[in-house]
Amino acid sequence: DLITSPVSSVGGWQLEYLPGINRTNLLNGRVTGFLGIQHDGELGIESNSMYIRGLRSISSDSRQAAILVDGYVRKDANRISPADIESVTILKDAAATALYGLRGANGVVLITTKHGRIQPLTVSIDAGVGFQAPTRLPKYLGSYDYARLYNEAAVNDGGSPKYDQYALDSYLSGDDPYNYPDVDWMDRFMKKSSVVQRYNVSVRGGTERVRYYASVGYVDNSGLYN
Repeated sequence: DLITSPVSSVGGWQLEYLPGINRTNLLNGRVTGFLGIQHDGELGIESNSMYIRGLRSISSDSRQAAILVDGYVRKDANRISPADIESVTILKDAAATALYGLRGANGVVLITTKHGRIQPLTVSIDAGVGFQAPTRLPKYLGSYDYARLYNEAAVNDGGSPKYDQYALDSYLSGDDPYNYPDVDWMDRFMKKSSVVQRYNVSVRGGTERVRYYASVGYVDNSGLYN
């Protein structure tokens, strides 16, 4: 069939073994005209906003693309197992989204999951263990250097130093951690690395009368916070 409207598609096998739990975050750069933005790093949440051909509405609620999983409207698709995705199709313009009316005004993301096929019973087992680490962490000054440079900036502005010599010496020595603390909060709260595990078992097959597909998966991502 000849397709005249802008449509981009990616197979599930292209997303299945990529690092990360949220598959929609991995569509960036793999389908044209698609932009996925993860707004925060809240623990246990990887939800994102999906836009097609940029932001075309003043309202943040009405400018996101509609998401359909096997034809059903979903608020998000962040928790779909990567092993269950058959394909992801992006519909971009009015001609491609006409079937969805106003709901498709900002584009449509169609996610098709795997279904049964006419074939002998097939059992698939996937297991993966990996490590994740920050790409880069900011390096902060200690309490002594902060206080020393604060005094220098205050004097340069025509003021007087805030920290006296006793305070500077106490920050430097660390002998009084309660009154003159020097805590590396990044080291306290962040780990150097963490383990990510992902396991999935699926069965697939069928005959002319019955087709079936079922899967069960387990994902463990302890994150980088202590």
